[in-house]
Amino acid sequence: MTEQAVQIIITIKLGDESREVAQSLAIEALEGGLASLNQSMQVTLGGMIFEMFDAKIHQQRPKMWQNLGTAPRSLLTECGEIQFRRHIYWDERGRRLMPLDLLLDIRPYARNSKKIEAMGACLAADSSYRQAARLLSYAIKQELSPSTLCRMVQRVGKKVQAWEVQERDPGKVAAPILYCEADGVYIHLQREAQKKAEVKVGMFYTGKTSIGQNRYRCENKVTTCQLGISTLDWQVHLRELAYAHYNFDTVKMTVVGGDGANWVQNSFDLLGLPAVHLLDRFHVLRSLKRGYASVLNTSELSKTLFTKGFNEIAPQLQAGFAKVGTPLRKRQTETYIYLDAHKNSLVSLDQRGLTYSFSSLGVMEGNVDKLVRQRMRGRGLSWSLSGAQCMLAVLRHKDWIKSQAFLFLPLVQPHRQLANRPVKRSSSKWSSITFSIPAFSGTSASQPWVQLLKRQLNDSLSINTFF
Repeated sequence: MTEQAVQIIITIKLGDESREVAQSLAIEALEGGLASLNQSMQVTLGGMIFEMFDAKIHQQRPKMWQNLGTAPRSLLTECGEIQFRRHIYWDERGRRLMPLDLLLDIRPYARNSKKIEAMGACLAADSSYRQAARLLSYAIKQELSPSTLCRMVQRVGKKVQAWEVQERDPGKVAAPILYCEADGVYIHLQREAQKKAEVKVGMFYTGKTSIGQNRYRCENKVTTCQLGISTLDWQVHLRELAYAHYNFDTVKMTVVGGDGANWVQNSFDLLGLPAVHLLDRFHVLRSLKRGYASVLNTSELSKTLFTKGFNEIAPQLQAGFAKVGTPLRKRQTETYIYLDAHKNSLVSLDQRGLTYSFSSLGVMEGNVDKLVRQRMRGRGLSWSLSGAQCMLAVLRHKDWIKSQAFLFLPLVQPHRQLANRPVKRSSSKWSSITFSIPAFSGTSASQPWVQLLKRQLNDSLSINTFF
């Protein structure tokens, strides 16, 4: 092939209007050229469809509307930047209307579609604004800046926050025990009065199911996080969240876990159910090791602590005190005070004589890490208060937003019959079939071997008798 490029002209016709898409495809970059051609066709077709809708509205508009003409508009969509024109009217009340914008649910002066903003928010929830801008630019073949991604997250986050405060129907998940855990993680702030702020994270679940050896998954798990709210507002938020997901007519008691902070212990007070508290095992073991790993067997101490309580190991802890004024003595004193303050929450649930069978707790640390810490801490990150609140709103509903923004629509494959597909044969009655042999009527008909074969076939019903 001598030519180095292929000239393609495609005519798109919609109603009475037709437009041409012309492009030259270089052989050395054929795949990219085909993708560019496909996007050009989608953008052209999208503009024609929008203008067709606008023409239909123009034909059926109320007679009292005054036509002010048309104005251009561009909208960045998943297919690319679509440009079109739409009519503008004065209505009977003197208001300036653009019906096509209302039909497409486009805000005034908006440059991006809602789906593009949802895609950008999902990508920004998994990586930095700069990296998310690169990924979305690659996907839609349009250059986007990190600040544009930041504004997308702001808009999507505010929509999610407004949706969360709406009235919801009571929950339907039934369970006798509701497990509740809470924790906090500090993030760095910028351009704020405070340098740090604590993000409160809470979660509910109804038990655990095994998914492998020493691996479990929380059942009916619901997680949430909030920033910049009071303890009372946090309690109200958790109460409304629990009522929206669980059937409280079936819940008999709650099991509250956490690190022992006052706001953690009081987070679930408004649920109105009998509660038992259990101190998080991770924090207990870490505290014991910090103070007594060098002088006592912390493994045996923890076993006694979880089965018999703090009073059983208190004498051993006192006997293991180091000299006054040493750093070790300071850590030991902190451990002793910490365990003594929460001694009613140390014994395991199955050792308390309760009638229920309980699942283990202690999943809060991992969920805090996946929900907040991985995205909002480290790498020199710092946030404005409003930006952090919007990002947290996106993180709370990231999976749902992603399912809507990146909706996968598989192509319908044409039905193809396999070449080696077995053919189903049906039994039928025998019928006579005649065949002609070309040698009997061809140029070799007079040869002796042909005449011999012909006589043998005439004498026998089967050619097999000759052989």
